[in-house]
Amino acid sequence: MLITGQDFTKHHLLNFKNPVLVPGSAVQSFSALLSGKVIAYIGHMKLWDVAGSISLLRRMGFSVRLLKNGQEFKGEISDDFFVLDFASDRLWAFNSDLVTTMPDNHKYINELLDREKQI
Repeated sequence: MLITGQDFTKHHLLNFKNPVLVPGSAVQSFSALLSGKVIAYIGHMKLWDVAGSISLLRRMGFSVRLLKNGQEFKGEISDDFFVLDFASDRLWAFNSDLVTTMPDNHKYINELLDREKQI
């Protein structure tokens, strides 16, 4: 199973045979990842949505990376990852959707995303 965020689901079309869940909660999504119930999470969020989960995910061997360029997020706060314009209503939002997977699922999810289409 794959979990996607609401915004991703509204704007993308995946060619995927397995179920897709859209819970609307990053905490629930990352809990499902950590417990092995899903193989990946793809979604757009702000830093506070994932701040408590990042260290757990990384310690468990998960990759947390940006969809647009594959850059791995290791916890650094920079404009490479976030909107840091204090006048923006998107302040602290990641610059693109996050893709979070276990390393053995990277290839499969990357192939799936290569076939993905924006709608």
